[in-house]
Amino acid sequence: MANTPGNPPAIDALLTGWERGLPQGSLRAWGTTAEGDTLFSHHDPSLPLPLMGVSRMVTLAMVLRDIDRGALARDMPISDVLPQSMTSGLCVVKGKDYSDTITVGHLLAHQSGIADHFDPPGKNIRSMASQVRTKDRAWSTAEALEIARHYAGLFPPGTNKRPSFSSTNYLILGEALRETTGMSLAELVKLRVASPLNIPTTYLFGPEYYDTYFTYPQATWGDTTLRIPLALASAGADGGIVSTPRDAAVFLRGFWQGKLFDTSWKEQLIQAPESLGLHASSGKTGQIIAEAGFTGIAAGINTTTGDVGFIATHQRQKAAIPLRRLGQLMESV
Repeated sequence: MANTPGNPPAIDALLTGWERGLPQGSLRAWGTTAEGDTLFSHHDPSLPLPLMGVSRMVTLAMVLRDIDRGALARDMPISDVLPQSMTSGLCVVKGKDYSDTITVGHLLAHQSGIADHFDPPGKNIRSMASQVRTKDRAWSTAEALEIARHYAGLFPPGTNKRPSFSSTNYLILGEALRETTGMSLAELVKLRVASPLNIPTTYLFGPEYYDTYFTYPQATWGDTTLRIPLALASAGADGGIVSTPRDAAVFLRGFWQGKLFDTSWKEQLIQAPESLGLHASSGKTGQIIAEAGFTGIAAGINTTTGDVGFIATHQRQKAAIPLRRLGQLMESV
């Protein structure tokens, strides 16, 4: 095991404990202060890896930028942006179609009521999530939306007391960004995130990167090794970003310091992070807002100190596990 000399003992102990049972060298951890000074490091932070669900923070940054420039608004019905053929039938509750009332804000906050196309509710369902465990597969956004339509809406948009996560929400936001900018998502990531922050190793995974997929750390699901380049290329705005732990930290600092959207969003990020799709936890050093992915990846920001952190186990886990571990890690500094 290769730790960076200088990690506080508490951090080394945490990381050593978490690494047991993982493929050798798979655990990555990297954290910095608001100024970019290293807080903790575990294994090489310059090697690329799929960000999976953490990609939603990149999508969020680009959506907030579009709201700042007036192309979108949180209370804007998504049917005002996208064609009716794409949005109709996405949230049907007790026979009534509420799809025209779904807003950009509902999608961001996971309050749309749209079923999750990747891992829908219910038992004995051959979901995409279960399919990719045994065989890689691709899908288009249109196919994902059609799958979501097969399931009843979970609730009328905006009426649920708590967020109800759906991967479909961020796929739709990706389509909205294409519509309002006239650019592909890959071009937008380069223009609005990678270039201004000088992190060229951050990009949207697509077919042109298939030959690099096997250079990324292997992810596991139980005793199965996941080899899913087709699925990763299909994840788009919901989970298709590739970066390095070091550059992910640069992104997080830029996100918090107003380099990607207006600083007026800070109050919302602090007071109601869940309204922007983020998870929040409180600790002795301050509140941490974070996002996570289904292969044990989490990234977050301490809104009190500006410290940022990233952890990746590359092991199929519920989002709560990497989020809790990230909080423990950042509290141990």
